[in-house]
Amino acid sequence: MQELVESVRRLVSECRNDNDIDRQVSILIRANAMLPESMQLKIPSLITADYIRKALSDIEEQIEAIPTT
Repeated sequence: MQELVESVRRLVSECRNDNDIDRQVSILIRANAMLPESMQLKIPSLITADYIRKALSDIEEQIEAIPTT
């Protein structure tokens, strides 16, 4: 489980550091898909930069709740 958390953290960081909105959307979708189904966000069809920032924060909150031991 620790490996999953670290992988998602890396994707969140990568997404935040990328300036291309299309790549950010792609990374966000990948990070979200890695979460357990019960924790996945419902991603809308129209995605804005503001939504990406909020979704990344939500994903970080979700992975903090995952037990890693």
